[in-house]
Amino acid sequence: NTFNSTFSVSDLMSNIQNSDPSIITNEINVQLQKKFYPNLSNSTNYNFYFNAPIKKGTFLSGINSSPAMQYSDGTNIVDGVYLQEIPQFTQGVESISVLNPGYGYQTPPTITINGDGTGATAEAIINGSGSITSINVLTSGNNYTSAYATITPAKNDTTGQLGAAVVNLQGRYGTLSLYRIDGVNGKVLVNSNIGTVDYVNGIINLTAFNPSAVDNPLGQLVISINPTTTIISSTYNRIITVDPYDSNSVIVNVTAKTS
Repeated sequence: NTFNSTFSVSDLMSNIQNSDPSIITNEINVQLQKKFYPNLSNSTNYNFYFNAPIKKGTFLSGINSSPAMQYSDGTNIVDGVYLQEIPQFTQGVESISVLNPGYGYQTPPTITINGDGTGATAEAIINGSGSITSINVLTSGNNYTSAYATITPAKNDTTGQLGAAVVNLQGRYGTLSLYRIDGVNGKVLVNSNIGTVDYVNGIINLTAFNPSAVDNPLGQLVISINPTTTIISSTYNRIITVDPYDSNSVIVNVTAKTS
């Protein structure tokens, strides 16, 4: 609750573990929120910096908003509207960036993409000096959540060395939409593209966002995300705090050990 503060899940887990000998183990899930007062009269662009990478989710488990809003679908004002993340199911390799061009390559080295997905291939381009100028993705593959590139000199190449590259996966940027729940049709889209999310840098952008009302006496809207890191730091003019006015800001579930 101060500037330049850092929240660490590992420290909290250790303190819980050491607080009482009856505690066998503990598990912690962290969610981050940004609260703001949207302009209810004019379309406005908003940028939210969470200062932490965002975990990709699916319907009902990813980025969301609360409480409900009133929003125009282009024809009528619709009640019960929420923000959601459009799910990201599979990922391929989008590009490969050269970190170190290396030197002395007599022929283009072999690029091997390793990770938890399959099917991605790439080729290296070298210049007359034997340095790697670029790496082209030939097939993007699929189902990658992490990947790295290995650069191996060709079989008869005895001088090429020190090339290094980083793999950029598809899906770094996601799309945000607005939806409502219909008793007959279930989830119905109100706006299929209301903004974007940068998962890597933890930034959410809302574009031409224009609710007419928020179901909150204060007119306050909350955007929630799940971070991929367990270390959350404040920065610049932002502080980290546990909301004292939200009864759900800390939820503790105790499970007894069974014999």
